[in-house]
This record gives sequence, C-alpha cells and structure tokens, in this order.
Amino acid sequence: MARSARLLLGLTLVLGFGSGAALAEGQAAPPQKGVRVAARVDKLEVPAGGTLQFEILISGKLNQTPEVELEPFEGFRVVSSGQSQQLSLEGRQFKQVLTVSYLLAAMQSGRHRLGPVKVTIGKEVFQTQPIEVTVVQGPEKEHSNRRTDLKGGLVL
Repeated sequence: MARSARLLLGLTLVLGFGSGAALAEGQAAPPQKGVRVAARVDKLEVPAGGTLQFEILISGKLNQTPEVELEPFEGFRVVSSGQSQQLSLEGRQFKQVLTVSYLLAAMQSGRHRLGPVKVTIGKEVFQTQPIEVTVVQGPEKEHSNRRTDLKGGLVL
C-alpha cells in the first residue's frame, strides 16, 4: 500500500474545503515520471476584503513525501488552510492526488502574484508558474442615519 504523503509546511493544516472550477492554473513543466504539479485559483479578480481559493495539486505515483515551498502571500491573509488526499488503483499501480488548499482574504488593492510554488519529491523538483490576481477596491458601504423596522420598512 502506498505511504501517506505529508507536507512540510509552516502552517497548521486542517481539513480543506470543496473544489471549484479553476479560472487560472499555473502548471509545472511537462510531467516527469508520471507526476504532475499545478497551482490554481477560483478567481482572477477579487474585491478588497473578499476571499479566493488557492490550491496546489500534486498527482501521480508519489513514492516519497512531497516538500512544498511557497512564496509569501503578499497582499493576502490566510483565513484557513487544508489538505486532502485521494488514492486510486489504476491497473496494478496506486495513484495519489494530494491537494493543499488555502482560503485567502484580499487585504490590499492592486495586482498580486501567487507563486510560483516549488515542490520537491526525492531528487525531482517541480515549479509552477505564478498566477496573477487583481484585487479591486470593494464597494463602499452607504452610511445613513435612517433606520428600518423589523419588516424592512423605512422609518422616517
């Protein structure tokens, strides 16, 4: 049976969130020895104060523990992080898919780069392309001295 993979990360990892369709993906160079490494986000544009999902996917025959090196998430704050692992039998070989997920809160307006992500498995090194995300100024909240009643009606 395949060994469990563990990641050497500086953050405590808890069970992650569901997967969504990726809008952008930074993939590593062509797969070597049946291993694929990719990074993806669910949005390319997010309002300041909003959140986005950043995922790292490592798949293939993982005989050794992957070591993940991340660039700092400049302009973002990590709200939560998680890890999940899938194991499947293809023919007579096990295939693993390891997903590391981060929920990031946008803190600063502007263009920000996420990644690249560097993954080392044994002597093989994989590096994804960075993903550029734009943080736009969020909608301003209207301040009003008017109150509403419990039914939503305006009280003058």
